[in-house]
Amino acid sequence: MTDMLKIPSRKAKLFRLWSSSAVSLLIFFAANALGQNQAAYPPPRVGISPAVATLNVDAELLAKGEKTFYAKCIACHGKDGAGGGDLWAGLSAKPIDLREPAIMDRHSDMQLATIIEFGGFEMPASPEIRGQDLIALVAFVRSLSKPNLREIELHPLSQDFVVGYQEVTSAMLEDPAPSDWLMYRRTFDSWGYSPLAKIDRKNVADLRLAWSRAMEPGEQETTPLVHDGTMYIANPGDVIQALDAATGDLIWEYRRHKLLTGKTRVRNIAIYQDKIFHFTKKEQHLIALDARTGKLIWEVPVVGNFSSGPIV
Repeated sequence: MTDMLKIPSRKAKLFRLWSSSAVSLLIFFAANALGQNQAAYPPPRVGISPAVATLNVDAELLAKGEKTFYAKCIACHGKDGAGGGDLWAGLSAKPIDLREPAIMDRHSDMQLATIIEFGGFEMPASPEIRGQDLIALVAFVRSLSKPNLREIELHPLSQDFVVGYQEVTSAMLEDPAPSDWLMYRRTFDSWGYSPLAKIDRKNVADLRLAWSRAMEPGEQETTPLVHDGTMYIANPGDVIQALDAATGDLIWEYRRHKLLTGKTRVRNIAIYQDKIFHFTKKEQHLIALDARTGKLIWEVPVVGNFSSGPIV
């Protein structure tokens, strides 16, 4: 289903033309942007480079992107991405065929998104296309050359928030709901025991993979926390994520460093009230993140280098 994390370069060529009826987007990749030294899509993970964070592509996302494409792009690209729109005849430089995998594969999803949003060669910025609209548009454009597209690499644009978050109280830590795992080893007595009984000796052999997600490179000793269907997990390198526990989809991510290597393992994070707590590995700070959004709330320096995490 989902693999993890992060983004390549940002150079490409793009035009945007303004029509009297609507803003029309024209994506044109100049020949010098198609050098043989550019990585193919999707970029392979090499050595300790970050894994690639992907977002699921479904029919709903593609339909949303198609709607934006029809409103903003077909005047130049045509309805199928091959060109021939109303403004096509007046273009001095014709855009490439967006259906051509050999060309489109040389450009990352983030590269497409960045140029659409911030502009490029003779193309004004399009700040009105952002967030989920931008993600959906890139997904649709990518699907023109990859009809069976299932994932895109735009997780930095997808930062969402945990809907209906319920603050974790002291009473909940002392007596967690059966479906919650609110601390390392789950309870203060460190039993590491779940009272859930739906899976037993009779049906355990019937278990099948529901989803998988690659984590950041490094030593893995972490214990995920689960609260109300949201999984909070610490990756090596001070990367904290909130995932939908049912699907593995990313809700938000906090990334303190572009890439941190070396002794980066951490055994646990902590949750209390509306915050996630974590000991950072590089500069030894205790940080508090908003459990709903992943935004940094506060940080204080601490003494020592911990492999274990905080306990509330």
